Amino acid sequence: MNAIIVDDDTLSAELLKQFTMQAGFIEIVETFSDPVPALTFLLHRQIDLILLDIEMPGMNGMEFMKAMQGHPHIILVTSHREFAPDAFEYGVVDYLVKPFTYARFFKAISAVKELEGRKSAEDAEEEEIVFVKKENQMISIRKSEIIWIEALGDYAVLHTAKDKFVLHSTLKAIGEKLSPRTYIRVHRSFIVRMDKIERIEDNTIFCDKKSIPIGKSYHDEVFRRLKMF
Repeated sequence: MNAIIVDDDTLSAELLKQFTMQAGFIEIVETFSDPVPALTFLLHRQIDLILLDIEMPGMNGMEFMKAMQGHPHIILVTSHREFAPDAFEYGVVDYLVKPFTYARFFKAISAVKELEGRKSAEDAEEEEIVFVKKENQMISIRKSEIIWIEALGDYAVLHTAKDKFVLHSTLKAIGEKLSPRTYIRVHRSFIVRMDKIERIEDNTIFCDKKSIPIGKSYHDEVFRRLKMF
């Protein structure tokens, strides 16, 4: 994994470098004492992890996370415990209070490593080729091509951008074979690929020229999963 450090405390930044070198599976590609150049850097470089201080001049860690492009993992580093409740609202992996030991640091970055491992496995699963029956043919598609699925009695209809396939299966059984990070059930009769949602009006999702209702019992979970600005 690659990482950057954003911390105006020179001693703290140096300690973070030493600890990551000891761990052996994270490479620090850049260190920033000013968060503003770090934001520019993130526009041009994909990073797996940010080790981020909260209290910095000009822009604090919370403001940095609001302005940040992309979604790398974040471990916050601070001398103050009181920021923790707000910090976890941003989905940070961990919150290290200075001074911390190597053991505590290793626990935090191990959690990031585990998350990255899961993501890699799910990405590989997304590209997995499966065969679906259409009339007298068996046609190969990638799981990532499935945009939405609709339940029709004892059948489920898989829709891709170019075709649709009718399977003798329940919606629940199909959903269990898809990544929960990518697909979401929005109604008792519909599962949708989240990155294909074009817009939502009232309680209706518009996806690939299809309008899909959001069921009452699924409403809260759908909006919890949406990344809102």
